[in-house]
Amino acid sequence: MDQAAALEALQAIGQTLLGLTPASSRGAHLRVHTAGDYAGFDFWTIEQDGTESVLRTRPRGDFYDDLDDLRRATATPGGGAWYTADITVVRGGEVSARYDYDNQPDLHDPEPSSQTYVDDLREFPRTDENTPDWLQRHIRAASD
Repeated sequence: MDQAAALEALQAIGQTLLGLTPASSRGAHLRVHTAGDYAGFDFWTIEQDGTESVLRTRPRGDFYDDLDDLRRATATPGGGAWYTADITVVRGGEVSARYDYDNQPDLHDPEPSSQTYVDDLREFPRTDENTPDWLQRHIRAASD
């Protein structure tokens, strides 16, 4: 894990997210699901009272490269990369993130093929003990 690169990517993502939200909001929340070339995103504005409302505006520019950089920077040798990340940014610059390395990402419409997960695994290798059952099933399905 490259903590400096992860922090740099997180800060860039946070600034982009804040730029999409109304100035009166407390901040923004992003949930990203990804594997291989597939990605799904949910964006919310965090209101002053703490409630979240769906944010319809989508980022442009380097945002998606910053997410790729974050995934690479937070990958671990033998542990792979995360499949889902929850990123929250509040005005004033505080950015936090939670990463899920173990559960299958919520990707659909269309759902990624088993080969997509195998390709992702090649890019972000995992040891057998760090390969969840659902991912092992995709590996077997891709080899059939």
